[in-house]
Amino acid sequence: MSFRIGGRIGGNILKPDNETISGIGYLLPNMTVTKTGRSTGVTEGLVNGFVVQQWTTDKVTTEIGIIGRAFGRKGDSGAAVIDAERLKIVAMLIGLNLKEDLCVVTPITLIIEDIARKFGHVEWL
Repeated sequence: MSFRIGGRIGGNILKPDNETISGIGYLLPNMTVTKTGRSTGVTEGLVNGFVVQQWTTDKVTTEIGIIGRAFGRKGDSGAAVIDAERLKIVAMLIGLNLKEDLCVVTPITLIIEDIARKFGHVEWL
């Protein structure tokens, strides 16, 4: 799946130079990532390797930490997190700590796997 950036996407502009995001990637420790949030606009952060797992009755969730002062703020949840070097979607922003210096993201691969489990085969163009 390719996403065009530089124009308007859901009200967000990621980069003004019309670069194209193509495909999905994986989060790696020390990777520089970027996102466009409703509240903060375009920001960069660093994957710090911090992993959060939550066990509920029959489910386990896995999230990753992103550090960077004001990488995200209230209102940025749901923003696509992009590998700044390879321009691949790697995660979705879901939360942050009270100091706003650590954001929590869900890896996009886990989101896609969940969609496939619920709706059948998912094919990305």
